[in-house]
Amino acid sequence: MNKQKLVLNWVKKARADLKVAEDELKTIDPEINVIGFLLQQFVEKYLKAFLVENEKKFEKSHSIEYLLSICKELDRRFYNLDSMQC
Repeated sequence: MNKQKLVLNWVKKARADLKVAEDELKTIDPEINVIGFLLQQFVEKYLKAFLVENEKKFEKSHSIEYLLSICKELDRRFYNLDSMQC
């Protein structure tokens, strides 16, 4: 698969995770744990799309912290995420 298709594939999967999380949030008794998991997956997949787009290799991982550390090597703006408050 070429780079652009791989990037689009990660983005498509990320958007699907976000859609399902948003849909679940609208239910009468939303499953908060599932929503949290899907949002973690959403972020992870967008970080991976960014890394693929920038041709930066990374190990198979589900760690946002790990992926974010690699993204920071490419773009200092990712450091802004360290100071975000939930």
